[in-house]
Amino acid sequence: MSFVRLFYQVFMLAFCLVFAPVRLFCQPVLLSDDAQISLLTVSEGDALYSAFGHTGVRFRDEKRGLDVVFNYGTFDFNTPGFYLKFLRGQLDYVLAVESFEAFMWTYRDIEKRGVREQVLNLSPEQKKVLFGLIQENYKPGNRYYRYDFFFDNCATKPRDLFERAFGDTFKWGNQPDPQKTFRVLLDEALDDKRWAKFGIDLILGQKTDRIATQREIMFLPEYLRQAVGNASISHQGQKAAFVVYEVVLIPEPVRPSGIDLPTWLAWALFVVILLKMMASFRTQAPMLKWRGVDTVLFLFFGVSGCLIVFLWFFTDHKVTPDNW
Repeated sequence: MSFVRLFYQVFMLAFCLVFAPVRLFCQPVLLSDDAQISLLTVSEGDALYSAFGHTGVRFRDEKRGLDVVFNYGTFDFNTPGFYLKFLRGQLDYVLAVESFEAFMWTYRDIEKRGVREQVLNLSPEQKKVLFGLIQENYKPGNRYYRYDFFFDNCATKPRDLFERAFGDTFKWGNQPDPQKTFRVLLDEALDDKRWAKFGIDLILGQKTDRIATQREIMFLPEYLRQAVGNASISHQGQKAAFVVYEVVLIPEPVRPSGIDLPTWLAWALFVVILLKMMASFRTQAPMLKWRGVDTVLFLFFGVSGCLIVFLWFFTDHKVTPDNW
């Protein structure tokens, strides 16, 4: 890539990130009747924070020169005590807005993740109501909220927004109902991240072992996408599909399944200790040479126990207590 092309891309990204959102809210914006609103669903990524996908709401209005994405999944690194608040479940997330070009650049060129778009079947009045609500959410006093991974995240916010904006005219219809616990739903998303799966299984408590309802599973963006695709909305008493059409903006890359290294290591350690014990009993020799193994094992269990106690009693996380 030439230096000129690289400079151009960086400049355009900076322009989109900085000036487009400012332009949007320097003065009140009213959507035209031809505006288009859609739900954007981003596939899973390689990093742990992106392992469960992402959701954004796009507002496109060519007559107003508007094409932006609202995103409930961001946080401010400048928050005082950021890391401690994050660990204790006291970190507030924020509703952010960026240009559609910046949104696509991030997932196409940086994170290499798939993006699907569902264009919503809304009347001009319904579009204005939804846009008005999200603008109200974006006001400085309203844009921050206490994040909860299962019950208040980037996917549940649009779900709640649709229900609030359209009321009884909006119906979810035939929703996906996998009859799975929260823990199993997470495990499926972490199939290629076995160490993360092991760690999350370790720290989550009993509340994640109940079956998630049809509405609750929408905390995962993919299930929200499926539910939105089956929803309906009424226009002057006439029931219609909530989604006009769905299009793949960026194909989802194929991600290989990860090796279950934690399980293999656990079995290997079990076999080694078992063989050593058998040899010690046969020779009547003490296992003094294996104090290092004991140290590692007891250190692991001790640290794990301290972490579980901390998350159980000293944080605001709703799903880490009752971890037995």
